[in-house]
Amino acid sequence: MTRFEEELANEFGKAYCCFTGSGSTAIYLLLNAIDKRSQKVLFPATTCMAPINSAIYAGYEPIFCDVNLDDQTMNVDSLERMLDAYDVGVVVPIHLYGHVADIASITRVAKNKTADIFVLEDCAQYVRCGTADASILSFGHTKIFESGGGGGALLTNDETLYEKVTAEKNNLHTVRDYTEVKVRFENYRKKYYSIKNLPKEEQNQRLLSLQMESKDTFIYNLGEPLQILSILKNKKKIAERRNAKADLYRSHLKHPLISPSPVGKDDVCWRYSFLFLGNRDSFVEKVRKSGIDISTWYEAMYKFYSDQDDALFGNANLIERHVVNLWVDESKTKSEIRKDIDKLVSIAQESL
Repeated sequence: MTRFEEELANEFGKAYCCFTGSGSTAIYLLLNAIDKRSQKVLFPATTCMAPINSAIYAGYEPIFCDVNLDDQTMNVDSLERMLDAYDVGVVVPIHLYGHVADIASITRVAKNKTADIFVLEDCAQYVRCGTADASILSFGHTKIFESGGGGGALLTNDETLYEKVTAEKNNLHTVRDYTEVKVRFENYRKKYYSIKNLPKEEQNQRLLSLQMESKDTFIYNLGEPLQILSILKNKKKIAERRNAKADLYRSHLKHPLISPSPVGKDDVCWRYSFLFLGNRDSFVEKVRKSGIDISTWYEAMYKFYSDQDDALFGNANLIERHVVNLWVDESKTKSEIRKDIDKLVSIAQESL
């Protein structure tokens, strides 16, 4: 390990760290290293496309399980059913929106099914690592520890695994100037949102094609952005500030149509998320017109990547139709959030 990687490993309580260009790259390298392509890799249905794309780039077939309605993380009962139905080699729980997935239960269920199942914990939207076989981090765009210079990492206590991942890393091209990454990503975003403006029935195949042609946007080596270490020295304060802003929403953003996700004692909000129980899309359109930045991530990913039955994903489909995300990062002050809350409540009232 480099000195930088040693400090990252120490910061997150792991023996080994392989620094990568992105969180997606870390997943890609790990999946190449363990080589379980003859088996499926299983994700929660509610997540972003990037980790799933990494699996496909590495030659894996993804399948999905449902998520919990309250915290949008992997549902253990659905996981167990999918493990019974498919030959799964890798399970990827995700701490979505900063909500902590139940890694202990997920690992227990997976290992009880087959001891060789690998559990890869995706902490891209979180601040700590758990007890999975390996964990990935992201320091990229909008992440809790956004560095401004990108980066990701794979962390593990397994020396042999670390050495395999490092060997895989040597096969990737290295980005010398992060501006190159930002240009590629901006071009990707433009294409992505142009597709999202199309009629719904035209979107899925074109979105999937965009993902498959965008490997170089997400998979690469990168020089070590040393500012990451100074950011991590403040990780406790960063977490406290984010949760304090989330507390403002939770305490004051109250309306019959707003169903907030509970924030657990170990959660650190990446976004403040809730379900809008009325016409979500109409609500979001009005909110954006009022000048508030708002998102509706994520769609139920099984629709893009597998032929699994809709009936298996009741929670993920409900979340897709109703989820709303609000910013709690440094771009929002507490006074701005208080003003936004008044607008949000007023717009919600119009929906009754």
